[in-house]
Amino acid sequence: MHDDSLEALHWWPMPSDTTTSPEAASVAPTAPRHTSALPWRSGTVDVDGVGIAFDEVGAGEPIVLIMGLAIQSIFWPDEFCADLVARGFRVVRFDNRDIGLSASVDRGVPVNIPRDFLLARLGRKPRANYTLHHMVADTFGVMDHLDLPRAHVVGISLGGIIGQMMAVARPERVRSLSLIMSHTNHALWGMPHPSVLLSMGPPPAGATREQIIERNVRSFQTLASPAYRRSDDELRYAFSVAWDRDSRTAGLDRQTHALFATGCIDDTLQHIKAPTTVMHGLADKLVLPHNARRIAARIAGSRLTLFPGMGHDFPPALLPTWARLIAENADRAV
Repeated sequence: MHDDSLEALHWWPMPSDTTTSPEAASVAPTAPRHTSALPWRSGTVDVDGVGIAFDEVGAGEPIVLIMGLAIQSIFWPDEFCADLVARGFRVVRFDNRDIGLSASVDRGVPVNIPRDFLLARLGRKPRANYTLHHMVADTFGVMDHLDLPRAHVVGISLGGIIGQMMAVARPERVRSLSLIMSHTNHALWGMPHPSVLLSMGPPPAGATREQIIERNVRSFQTLASPAYRRSDDELRYAFSVAWDRDSRTAGLDRQTHALFATGCIDDTLQHIKAPTTVMHGLADKLVLPHNARRIAARIAGSRLTLFPGMGHDFPPALLPTWARLIAENADRAV
């Protein structure tokens, strides 16, 4: 597809102010599920031997939220989820495998990120403990458990790739597709800004809880929206809650490995028929904004909204707009 396949392109105005064991496929951490004030209904579903922890809230048309790389589902902001519920959606979120309260998945395949990154850049797929196809199956498994033949799908970053793959593999199950700061896993176009690479990766061996939380705060601030800054204290609290819920760190490497082992999905996007909206920040240094344009140009009838000053995070000031755009896209579904 070419750019003229876009149904609409919107520019949003700037604000006025500026440790794991080999058998761990059945192992998940035990901790409070969340600290939210929303009345989440929680459970765990076994998907081909992997326990996937989920929450749901609200009633109405089901909407499934898919989180990004190695980020727990509790990072979907409460106010965003509450907004979707108020708009008539039954909101489902879940922890991807290897993160949060979902099971670890170590099949014994060693992870060598530098080597396998180079293989992926050369168009070769390394062996991995799993691929994004397995994470697609996890998502459909949650839907099956909740008796959801069809749902609106919202994916952020890595979750957006999973959402795109779902819409290609089982178009009858994806009513609409909303993609936030995502990409197509292209070996070259998907590369982040060099400054980001220095802040990524697992913590050093022997790092304490406090050191890891501080590292996460610094990494997040590197990616954060320059026009919508959040305080270190706010982020420190969020990462403290997340650490106390799940302190495993191996999921970052294994989910990254899954990306390398899946390959680019550019050539499949022409098969997506679900109404699609694409949202991206023009200040995103992790997933550069040209990735949003590439996605929108390949999905017929898609809508693209670009936000100046937005990075790779959840700017509270933009959450109502995200919810509105998602609802408007859902309204286009048959």
